[in-house]
Amino acid sequence: MTSTKQPILSRPAAIVGAGRVVATLWNDGDQQDSGKYRFTFFRQSSRTGRVRQSFRPADLHDLVKLCQAVAALVAEDTSIPSPQQQALTDLADKLDAITRTRI
Repeated sequence: MTSTKQPILSRPAAIVGAGRVVATLWNDGDQQDSGKYRFTFFRQSSRTGRVRQSFRPADLHDLVKLCQAVAALVAEDTSIPSPQQQALTDLADKLDAITRTRI
């Protein structure tokens, strides 16, 4: 008799969104690690609820806002080295300033 191991499906550490664009974040590290994050971005149709990983020009503002949210969220992780935390916080602040002054 052989046993086959089922893959362990991990749950995202966070799900954040801006407009129709959503990101799922996973932290593959442990507390001793420097927070090995990975994330995916996708677009959800408000009409059908379907998701896609292709974007439209109208999504660019939401993509920048989503990048700001992801940077701010990851910067809160205390297992990340302080210089990287500060760089992510600065990036989040700059992206926030850009999206507030809509181009």
